Amino acid sequence: MARKTGPPTKEQMRKRIDRERKAAEKKKKKKKSSSWDSGRSSGPKRKPGAWLDPEGEWGEEIEEAPPSDKAERFIKKNKNTFKDKYGDRSKEVLYATAWKMHNKHWKSKE
Repeated sequence: MARKTGPPTKEQMRKRIDRERKAAEKKKKKKKSSSWDSGRSSGPKRKPGAWLDPEGEWGEEIEEAPPSDKAERFIKKNKNTFKDKYGDRSKEVLYATAWKMHNKHWKSKE
């Protein structure tokens, strides 16, 4: 039997809409785990904004900008973007990114 061509029937459209709706609901239900603790089963859990010292105790992280004007401008320009993207961890990620860029790009030009 030859395949019917032309616009889809109401029944076909209804099935397609139901499939799309179910897929959207399934996507919403998926729970996102944070990247810093996913898949780790051994060792101490990392606290956001903290570091582990050699004795195995948690210490608070002090955010300090790299010593360049470019880094300071980068931090000021991207503060809101990182806040939207990373939420509570935004400050930690922003300063880490600034240091990474400083060491990779800006340090060699000074």
